[in-house]
Amino acid sequence: MPRAPMSIHWSAIFAALVLAGVQYVLFLRGLHRRTRNDEIVCALCATSPQTICRASYTALNATARKEGIEPHVNRL
Repeated sequence: MPRAPMSIHWSAIFAALVLAGVQYVLFLRGLHRRTRNDEIVCALCATSPQTICRASYTALNATARKEGIEPHVNRL
């Protein structure tokens, strides 16, 4: 004699939907954090050489002039 299938209780469906929603929100939060972190690293890598090299070359040129050495300008 075949049995009738068990019906799923509404609270089980609701709990599954809530858990899926929480996982989706956490996924989006992690994705946003990773994207934001990549943007910050990219901006840092783009601006660091400009500011650090400019300060280094300014200091080197000042030291060279102080020592009486004419700095060689190599332009590409």
